[in-house]
Amino acid sequence: MEEHVDPQEERTIASGPGPRDPGELAPLSPEDERIYAMAAHVTGLFAPLIGPILVMVINRQRSEFVDDQAREALNFFFNVMFWSVVSLIGSLVLIGICGFVIVGIAAFILPIMGGIEAYEGRPYRYPMIVRLLK
Repeated sequence: MEEHVDPQEERTIASGPGPRDPGELAPLSPEDERIYAMAAHVTGLFAPLIGPILVMVINRQRSEFVDDQAREALNFFFNVMFWSVVSLIGSLVLIGICGFVIVGIAAFILPIMGGIEAYEGRPYRYPMIVRLLK
């Protein structure tokens, strides 16, 4: 006796793991998650807003970890921009020059530290920033 198989069920079984809906993206592998999370931090060294935004937009539906780390990187670079403007204004009275040095060092070292932590699979939180994106 022949068993009846629903065509929808047959398609689901045949498709195997991965997205079930044509518009749904497959989740990232743990290795890819770590690489994209690291990229969210490190791309900020070269493209402070564009790099983390691209990583977030491309992967936000595929990984909560990558989305979280991209938001953290964006928050950091928003803060860097704010403190750079404050330092620029302060430099008009010679106080902001020290601020430029501190912001510049932080803007170089902290994203590297964030990239290393993210690559190791640990969420990184930048110290002393205001988190505009939650």
